[in-house]
Amino acid sequence: MFSGKTTWLLNYEKTLPKGTYELFKPTIDTRYSVHEYVSHDGHRLPAHNLSVKDPIFKLNPNIQTILIDELNFFDPKVITPVLKEQLKLGKTIIVAGLLYDFAKNPFGATLSLSQKADKFIQLFARCDRCGKRASESYRKTTSQEQFLLGAQDVYGASCKRCWAILSRTSEK
Repeated sequence: MFSGKTTWLLNYEKTLPKGTYELFKPTIDTRYSVHEYVSHDGHRLPAHNLSVKDPIFKLNPNIQTILIDELNFFDPKVITPVLKEQLKLGKTIIVAGLLYDFAKNPFGATLSLSQKADKFIQLFARCDRCGKRASESYRKTTSQEQFLLGAQDVYGASCKRCWAILSRTSEK
C-alpha cells in the first residue's frame, strides 16, 4: 500500500495513444470512486468496472492495451484464463496490485501472475515508523478478514523490521 502503484498506472496511461487502451478496476473497489482509478493523492481517470467473480472484457477492436488496477482483488483461478485469452488475441496487459496482504499471505492473483510476467516492477512505500523502504502492509484495525477495503485510515506501510511492532500496536 502507498507505494504509488495506481499513480504509476495513471502515468503509464499518458504514454499510450488515445483510443488504444482501456482502464479497468474491480467492482468491489469503491474506496474513492466506483468508475475511476483514483490514487491516494487524488489523481483520477475514468475506468471500467470488472467483476471479480466473472471478469469479461468487452473491448473495441482498436484496444491494444488493457490496464487493470488492484489485481489482488481477483482470484487467480478466475482471472488467469481471461487474461490468457486476451494475450492470445495480441493484447498487452499491464496490471498493478499488492503481492501480500497485511498478514504476509499471498493476496489474490498478483503474486502468481507476477511470476509469469514478461516484466515485473516492484514499487515500495516508506515505513510509517522508521522511514526506510517499506515492503510490507500492516492493518491499523483488529479485523482479520483478508478483504477489507480501506486507505490510510485502515492500512499502513512498514519495512520488514518494523512490521511486527506496527502490527502488534494495531492489535490493541
